[in-house]
Amino acid sequence: MADAIIGHIERMKASRDWTKDGGAYIPAPLVYIRNRRWEGAEDVKAAPVTADGQRWWQVAGFEHPGEAQNARCHIGNFREFRDGKRIAQEASA
Repeated sequence: MADAIIGHIERMKASRDWTKDGGAYIPAPLVYIRNRRWEGAEDVKAAPVTADGQRWWQVAGFEHPGEAQNARCHIGNFREFRDGKRIAQEASA
């Protein structure tokens, strides 16, 4: 498991997801571990949602998955978000 975590961190250090805005989207270590972000990260990033190729985080109004994850948006609840913000009426439905 340690090799998977280290490998994922090395890939993310070189990606736009973690380097954008001076590293504003680098998760705190406890958040990273608690949410097991190294598991299936590439599969989640690649998952198309719409016919025009938008990904779940783009449909929710985020520029990349790290930004969405920081807002507690993920592939299971992305429909509760618009323009990068949670929609109260859809969240309670």
